Amino acid sequence: MDECLSENQLADLLSGSDSSEHQPLRAHLDHCATCLAAVAAALRASAPSRPSRFTIVRRLGAGGMGTVYEAHDRERDTRVALKMLRPHVELTEVTLTDSVGTLASVASASCTS
Repeated sequence: MDECLSENQLADLLSGSDSSEHQPLRAHLDHCATCLAAVAAALRASAPSRPSRFTIVRRLGAGGMGTVYEAHDRERDTRVALKMLRPHVELTEVTLTDSVGTLASVASASCTS
């Protein structure tokens, strides 16, 4: 997909549904700064009005639960990974524990490398 995404495609992508039809659209975002900026602007417009401590740098990937972004934490002046959960995902203690455990193992591996 070489052309930029249409407004309808962007809206569909931002709807949060996890359709296999979205895979080419998500892949397009990995290579198109214009479309990524449009998605970021739409997310900012729908976000709460209070300033965020995080600045999104780039999309790292997506899975069944949501999309992961590299971000800059302005409060701690460090890089972080933010997972934006899809609307249909219910955050439970089990998923939170699994995510924290995964992050801890990644952080540990990064520190020893």
